[in-house]
Amino acid sequence: MNADDTNVQLGEKNDQSLDHVVDVPHEIQLYTWDCGLACVKMVLKHYSVNMGNFLQVCKELQFGESVWTIDLANILALYRVEHHFYTVTLGVDKGYSGKAFYRAKFSSDETRVNNLFQDAQYKGIPVSKGTIDADAILNHLTQNKVLIVLTDWNILKCLHCDKSCTPSLHCFGSLIKTYQGHFIVVVGFNLKQKLIYYKNPAYDKEMCCCTMKNFEKARKSYGTDEDIIFVYGLENSVS
Repeated sequence: MNADDTNVQLGEKNDQSLDHVVDVPHEIQLYTWDCGLACVKMVLKHYSVNMGNFLQVCKELQFGESVWTIDLANILALYRVEHHFYTVTLGVDKGYSGKAFYRAKFSSDETRVNNLFQDAQYKGIPVSKGTIDADAILNHLTQNKVLIVLTDWNILKCLHCDKSCTPSLHCFGSLIKTYQGHFIVVVGFNLKQKLIYYKNPAYDKEMCCCTMKNFEKARKSYGTDEDIIFVYGLENSVS
């Protein structure tokens, strides 16, 4: 269906479907580059996963301070969290070599990330090429499941935070008006007001919200690859 916020529909318009929020613990990023890791921590906390070896897991994956969505998928797989990663680009878009956000580490990242995509099937990490519409996101949330979404920081606008507080950390060093990738955890929606609720690791505020139209624009900005991870829960074999 059309992802424009004026056309969002979701089954019967009862009270539950009009407004829904999944309760997820908040986590603030520690550095300018680890928003994605903070989002994974929120998911792991939500499922009460022991993260005592989290730093060691990150070290073994060798992504350093350049964290891509496929890295987050690998971490979730190691913690046996069922998920599905959707993207419009299976690998690295060579066009990003000219973007300031990617330029510094593009050469090394290109090889590493492309290899991770090639190895995903072997590792049992579900990755599919395709664009996700708004209805699929909303339906996922109604099942009390959350999503990790890559957005463009310069487009995403919280209706509360941008007016009332300063972020604890930006997901980058300078405030330039070009693409700046930033991960968030999407936890809910309000259909009547056409809002998306999410956890932003750059803010100490527990809950952020933006319009559905703004969310769609931010997650589909060139640079995001429309990366989105649908989280389903712990694997059945995990107690």
